[in-house]
Amino acid sequence: GMGDRELQEMQIVESKLSLLGEQVRGAKEDLRQMRGNVEQLLERMEDAVLLFDKDEVLINAGHSVENFQDRSRFELQGLRLADIFPTDSPIGEIVHSAVSLKRPLWNAEAVVPRQGQDSRRVRINLEILEDAGGRDHKGFLLKL
Repeated sequence: GMGDRELQEMQIVESKLSLLGEQVRGAKEDLRQMRGNVEQLLERMEDAVLLFDKDEVLINAGHSVENFQDRSRFELQGLRLADIFPTDSPIGEIVHSAVSLKRPLWNAEAVVPRQGQDSRRVRINLEILEDAGGRDHKGFLLKL
């Protein structure tokens, strides 16, 4: 299982992420103004974290995203969710339906086949980011 230290780090990351979610939800300004601190946070995370705006366009991604993609995260920026995880892919299928229903995901599992290797299980967390009034969603945070 996980060591205490890893577990502690996970908890710190989780609390930072939920804080980040609150900041995004509470932020009156556009998501893009948050890029600075988001980028620093994503750099330190081992999970692949992707931040999408309300039009499902990728604003930001941590370096670990490259474990799931053949493209660099900079090539992915500005692409839509469907371009990154096609609807018929194992991850895409789960994420698209959750996003369209505006339903968060907590440790959903996808099994991703890999060429010439064992398939791997991917845990998916999705947070829908809403504005302070909760009327409108600003985008979503995807963590793999």
